[in-house]
Amino acid sequence: TYLKKIFSISTDKTVNPSSLLGVSKYLMEMNLSKYNNKKIFVSSVRFANVAFSNGSILKYVVDRLIQKKEFGVPENIKRFFITHSEASNLCFKALLNRNNKKVVIPNPKILHKDYLLTDLVEKITKQLKLIPKFYKRVNTLPKYRGKNCYILLTSISDGQKSFEEFTSKKEKIIEDEDKSICKVSLPNYDKRINLILDSILKSRNIDKIKKDL
Repeated sequence: TYLKKIFSISTDKTVNPSSLLGVSKYLMEMNLSKYNNKKIFVSSVRFANVAFSNGSILKYVVDRLIQKKEFGVPENIKRFFITHSEASNLCFKALLNRNNKKVVIPNPKILHKDYLLTDLVEKITKQLKLIPKFYKRVNTLPKYRGKNCYILLTSISDGQKSFEEFTSKKEKIIEDEDKSICKVSLPNYDKRINLILDSILKSRNIDKIKKDL
């Protein structure tokens, strides 16, 4: 037996990466391109946030509201969301033979608009019959009072982008016969990346590591 297929789940954060997660996923896509000249099927998929999945911002919000615990949400940040079934469909479609050596993404033409996180949090809060009260940091943290729910507005954290994108300007979007998806080619493998990774592995300076990445 021998290896026939390699499939990976990437993220929109690989596009113009600004975080360690985005950079590491981009390196993963780049390494997949090493198999371009081999008889091994290789594909990947980039998709948006899976709504209410474990670790997602929406599930976090619901959990905190049900537990009546204070929480914060970043202000002026937009995100795309897809369902669990849409996410699994993208994965299976990326395994089709015609998507060999490609990164599959949701078709921007049919992808629903991106949403302000604060707007979604407000809708979820009202759905749970609570009254959202947004506030910025003060000396005393407001507590739950009756139906009032106090939500802290935070600023963008280090490496966080205010909006999501699925392709960079240097990538050419390839249309697919399935109008729900499109694709781009795997990023070209750069041998110099091994030198950078070796430098990172030998360093214990987190600022230097971020700079190198």
